[in-house]
Amino acid sequence: MNQNLLAVGGSALVGAVVGALILIALTPRDNFCKETKNHCIVVSVDAPTNTIDVNNDPLGKHGPGHKIRWSISNGPSQQFTFPDKGIVFRSPNFKCQRDEADAHLFECRDDPGVKGEYKYTVTLIGGSPNPAP
Repeated sequence: MNQNLLAVGGSALVGAVVGALILIALTPRDNFCKETKNHCIVVSVDAPTNTIDVNNDPLGKHGPGHKIRWSISNGPSQQFTFPDKGIVFRSPNFKCQRDEADAHLFECRDDPGVKGEYKYTVTLIGGSPNPAP
């Protein structure tokens, strides 16, 4: 009987440690999204239609100094990433680049920041065929 208790306790401890490590790994991204002038946008690809979906288009801004981060939410068999010009705005105010450490993240800054709504184009690679922007 004591052996069963140890096995359950050990599994619970392992689960708690794994959960804590996952929480630590996600903390920087979560903190980014909680800051007032930061926007976090999720990009996904609808597998049956091979179309890109975003949860915030157009992007609404209310002033200067905004940072925007797109993250790809791949499905079970998807391996999409951003190319170098994965996000393109019509406005020249936005300075954008793919995250060097993670091709699933893309960030843009809008330092001058004029209030308004801004359309942008998302391009992904890694599909067969690649989804249309």
